[in-house]
Amino acid sequence: MVSINLPHDNVWGTVGVPFGDMRARIVDATTRVAFKEPGRMGVLELKGPNVFGGYLNDPALNREVFHDGWFWTGDLGMTTPSGRLIIEGRLRRFSKIGGEMVPHGAVEEVLTELYGWGDLPRIPAAVTGITDEKKGESLVLVSQEKIEAAELGRRLREKGVPNLWIPKKVVLVDALPYLPSGKLDLQKLGEMARG
Repeated sequence: MVSINLPHDNVWGTVGVPFGDMRARIVDATTRVAFKEPGRMGVLELKGPNVFGGYLNDPALNREVFHDGWFWTGDLGMTTPSGRLIIEGRLRRFSKIGGEMVPHGAVEEVLTELYGWGDLPRIPAAVTGITDEKKGESLVLVSQEKIEAAELGRRLREKGVPNLWIPKKVVLVDALPYLPSGKLDLQKLGEMARG
C-alpha cells in the first residue's frame, strides 16, 4: 500500500496521501531530479517499508529502478500542495514531444468519442510514440479501422485538440497486440508503429 484517501478527508482525482512511513516524490523523467514544488508532472518515486526489496536475480534492472534508496515506479503523476498524489498513467503511455508530456490515453479518449467507439469492449486503435528527430517523439495511431492521417488531423483540430496531440501517422493492422493479462502489449505496439 502506498497512499490512502480517508472517507472524512479525501480529494477527488487523487490517490490520497502517502500511507504510514511511506515517502513519495515526483522526479523529472529524464534527469531524475526531484521537483521541490507541487503540481509538476513527473515520475513517482517511493521510499519506505512497503517498497519491495528488488527483482530476483536481476541486478541490472535493480540498478535501473533503485537509486539512493528510492524506487522508480514508472507512474507519471504529481503532488498537490497538501501532499496528495495524483497518478496520470504510466510513463510508457506518454510521449515527450517538444518538451511536453502527451498522454496516449487522453488522445485515445478523444478518438473514442470522435469515432463512436464508446460501446465497444475494446477500442480498435491505440496511440503510441516513435522517435522524431525534430520533436523528440511523434504520435502514431495503430488502428484496426481504416483511418486517413490527414482526415484524422482535420477532425481532431476541429475538436480543438492541440497539434502535439495529433497522430502524424496511421498504421493499419489486422489486430492490436494484447498480453495474456488483457493489457496492450506496448512493445509490440511500438514495433507495429515503427514497422
